[in-house]
Amino acid sequence: MKKLTIKILFLLLFLFPGIAFSASNFVKVNLPHSATVELPQNWFILDGNQRKTLDAYNESVGRISNIKFTACLANRDEIIAKLDVTHLLKGGITQRQAKKLTQDYVRQFDKGARKELTKQIPTINASILEWKGTTERIINKGTAYELVILVTECKIGPIENVGNLCFYLISVFNGPDSFGIYLSYLEDFRVLLQPICDRIISSIRINPFDLNL
Repeated sequence: MKKLTIKILFLLLFLFPGIAFSASNFVKVNLPHSATVELPQNWFILDGNQRKTLDAYNESVGRISNIKFTACLANRDEIIAKLDVTHLLKGGITQRQAKKLTQDYVRQFDKGARKELTKQIPTINASILEWKGTTERIINKGTAYELVILVTECKIGPIENVGNLCFYLISVFNGPDSFGIYLSYLEDFRVLLQPICDRIISSIRINPFDLNL
């Protein structure tokens, strides 16, 4: 059944390549620390044990103060993609500092991220299968919302009854309000979800008036 579902998704992408990336298919959602992100409309928010559509969630809450935030995409009853907001390590740098990052800083950050994830992943009875490293990205370049972020990528697995996960840690720097986003999806859905996740990452915004410079 999973293979049939994947084939149907690939066929839809082939016949209608713009369907996943139309602006109308994405919904802006509030994150902690005056940040927003755009998620596909068919994702949902996990609020305790309840599922809420993105529109219903936006109507029920204002600006989020709680750092705990989870959004998911499901195929029938199986979660195939997930986004979590988390705290970064203490002492997050500012955007002004981020724009002057050295390669040595990125290497040290990558080393620390790998060490931390290596500790955490065994709790889900999995391991790091492939470490792709940490890269610097500039999103919203040339606009008031320009941000320098670090994206750490690896493959995790095998997870029982789930398979392998493609995993991202997106580190968004804003001084004491710095935060991280865990973004992951099932490797079986890579062709569909990798470009969508890249679109999600590029949509991250922080209100310019709330930037810690």
